[in-house]
Amino acid sequence: MLPLILSEVLANEPGSVVALEWIELYAHQDANLQVYTLTINGNSVALPDVRLDSGQYVVLCRDTVRFEEHFGDSSGVWGDDSIENYALAQIVLSLPNSRGAVELTGPSGADSFSWDGSAGDGTSYERIGDTVWGVTTGGVKSTPGRRNHGAPVRFDWGLVGVTVEPALPEPYETVTLTARVQNLGTETSATRLLLEDEYGLAIDSLPVEGEPDALVEVVFRVTAEPGLNVYAVALGEDERNANNRRQVLFIGSMPPVLLSEIYAVPAGSEPEWIELFCASDTAVTSLDLEIADTRDTASLYNAALLPGEYVVVTYDSAAFRNHYFGSDVPVWQVSDLPALNNDGDTLALLLSGALVDRVGYPSVSSRRGVALERVGASSVWGFSVAPGGATPGMHNSIDVDYSAGIGLAVSPNPFAAGLGERATIAYTVPFGATAELRLFGGDGRHLPTLIRREPLVSGEITWDGRDGSGRLLPVGIYLLQFRLHEPHEESRLTTVVIAR
Repeated sequence: MLPLILSEVLANEPGSVVALEWIELYAHQDANLQVYTLTINGNSVALPDVRLDSGQYVVLCRDTVRFEEHFGDSSGVWGDDSIENYALAQIVLSLPNSRGAVELTGPSGADSFSWDGSAGDGTSYERIGDTVWGVTTGGVKSTPGRRNHGAPVRFDWGLVGVTVEPALPEPYETVTLTARVQNLGTETSATRLLLEDEYGLAIDSLPVEGEPDALVEVVFRVTAEPGLNVYAVALGEDERNANNRRQVLFIGSMPPVLLSEIYAVPAGSEPEWIELFCASDTAVTSLDLEIADTRDTASLYNAALLPGEYVVVTYDSAAFRNHYFGSDVPVWQVSDLPALNNDGDTLALLLSGALVDRVGYPSVSSRRGVALERVGASSVWGFSVAPGGATPGMHNSIDVDYSAGIGLAVSPNPFAAGLGERATIAYTVPFGATAELRLFGGDGRHLPTLIRREPLVSGEITWDGRDGSGRLLPVGIYLLQFRLHEPHEESRLTTVVIAR
């Protein structure tokens, strides 16, 4: 083991705080920082004259004043409180949130760490083994100047995760809670896992035992009550209790608010946005809503929606209004709204901490200016087919009826085009269709293409009996060919008659 090592890195500052990145070092032996070289993203940084005794930490930060305000007692003086019992030094420091590398080189060798992807808002990367690093867990976001949250101890069972199945149950449906617990300690040991109700009273208990690194699944079953259901799973006390308890929340009913549309790849200067829909048949007020992706969570406190109402959530309401100037949809501005990743992401909607809706979407980078829309309240999503590429505040363009194949009907048929009558051509297609509609004369001559090959949903168009040049076609029988290219190849023919 090297005398001085990298121990923890905070690259993504908490909240709106700036200039608060830091690097923690730990001394296994007495050490003087001035004999070491720190390299950050390929650039060497001078280290101050700080001497550490064995077992001591030092935090190298960008701004000691801001650091003391946030991680100390905010007195303006470092070291005047028991929580400020480690060395602190200011250096020239800039750590990118999403990707970076640091290296500490000294007389005995070099120690390095690199990261690819943000650990999350205010969450640090910490060393949990000789060469293993991880994101802080169990509700602990960072541990400057003290033992890393993930560093091994003798007796430590931890909750790795809890799943709820089904995630959105019906009232009085049986719900399975599966807790995954792991022996994170260095000794074989046993404990118990408790299931508690919303008042903290134990309603079930099961034994857990295993060797180091053993991963055990413990299953509880409960009945979903209408509305918000609150439970907790808790392990017995051990040497690290911070990872011993998790709250479990789920809604036992149709959620009042749903994700409806996702605009992740703007075509120009307009912002990203998310549309919500009020699925309740009554007004909902004082909603404690949260929108989360795989990294960050944004809160929408005291939200209020009317039945059937849409609302757009974005980080820049003025830019949204400038682009969609004709829309009167309500807009909520949320400055810390999670970024909508173009290469795919998972978005979740939470109500009072309980999951009420979730959608995982694939890469959308090739569909600039086109939103993802939902079909009703189903789990089916697809790209918008609206002329503007999105439908903020309006019924989703893909929320229509679909068929297994092509449905085609013409009315009236025959129709008197010479008297100004029009034929309505109604069609149904499968979900995800790409299709075209062409018109042919009785002699097989190709006349106008009424619908060019494009993504399409079920709908209808009208035809006035004219050709592509606007000339009225003569009385006779004409052939309509509706051709489906995706999701499979299929054609449907029918006739339309122009009468006197």
